[in-house]
Amino acid sequence: MSSSVAYRKRWQLDVSRGVDRSLTDLGPVVEHLGALLDAGLSASRIGRLAGVSPTTVRRCVAGHYEHLQQRTARRLLAVSLPHAVAAPVTHGRVPAVGARRRIAALLALGWTHQHITAAMRTTGTHQRSALVLRQPGDQVEYATWAAIAAAYDDLSMTPGPSRVTARRAAALEYAPPLAWDDDTIDDPAATPNLGAPPADARHDDVVDDAVLDRVLSGIPTATTSAERAALIPVLAARHMSDREIAALCRTTDRTIQRTRVRLGVRSQWGAAA
Repeated sequence: MSSSVAYRKRWQLDVSRGVDRSLTDLGPVVEHLGALLDAGLSASRIGRLAGVSPTTVRRCVAGHYEHLQQRTARRLLAVSLPHAVAAPVTHGRVPAVGARRRIAALLALGWTHQHITAAMRTTGTHQRSALVLRQPGDQVEYATWAAIAAAYDDLSMTPGPSRVTARRAAALEYAPPLAWDDDTIDDPAATPNLGAPPADARHDDVVDDAVLDRVLSGIPTATTSAERAALIPVLAARHMSDREIAALCRTTDRTIQRTRVRLGVRSQWGAAA
């Protein structure tokens, strides 16, 4: 059977099943995929998460297609950087920047490489944190990233025992965990929040009053870092837990906890109203 006949038969089958076979412009898809690849994601990982072949990802970016099926475009556009890095898909490499930022942040707290590596071993990897921090290249294996993320979750809200390590990390200007949000720490373009606004305003510093109104009305809405900083004191005063605030702000409870601590806001969850 020729390829054209096979394609026509597939097209007829999809039409009979009600599958949308219409085509869409490739521009937004190419831009999106380019950003993911530039961030350090592999075409293999993007393809697996989107349910398409890595070859399709590469051909899209290389300009081999003029149009793309809408359903394929939707799948590719749905792959976001935070989800793609953290998704439990063991095949494929992920950007190393988030793993290195987590290690540096733990060092800033006073956790030594020995402590970090010991916490990493609970996930079954034998990679050493010092090697991950210093090795060349922009990517690490997903298993290594997951091991470091697990160690970070276990240690990042507790001061480590080594003042020497913390002083060395401070001299190297390593940002501590409170300077990072969980939903941006793996983004190469993200910068740590060290208590002072950056010289050039980023979109994460924008506060949309409409977003604040929706969240305060109980409507879950995606929020920027600046919006969360404005919302957390108000929502915490309503005796809401970090998890409840995270659900409204469309982020993780760990991010809410870190931001709340950074702002000096005490949790009133469980306290008498």
